[in-house]
Amino acid sequence: PEPDFYVIARTSALKPANPKAVSLVIEIADTSLEHDLERKAALYARFSLVEYWVIDVKSRQTHVFSEPSAEG
Repeated sequence: PEPDFYVIARTSALKPANPKAVSLVIEIADTSLEHDLERKAALYARFSLVEYWVIDVKSRQTHVFSEPSAEG
């Protein structure tokens, strides 16, 4: 998946970003909220992403996921 924003270490190359170097992924969800909260959250957890945020534009809330595991 291609996140809206991601944060990496200064020493990492921007493209392609090494998944192990990514410390935070942020998705801005307007019409994709369900997809971002379910499918993408599970996918990022499988890759052991440290932190994943989904910003829900309509409700003006941020969903924060951390401590990933194989189950999500």
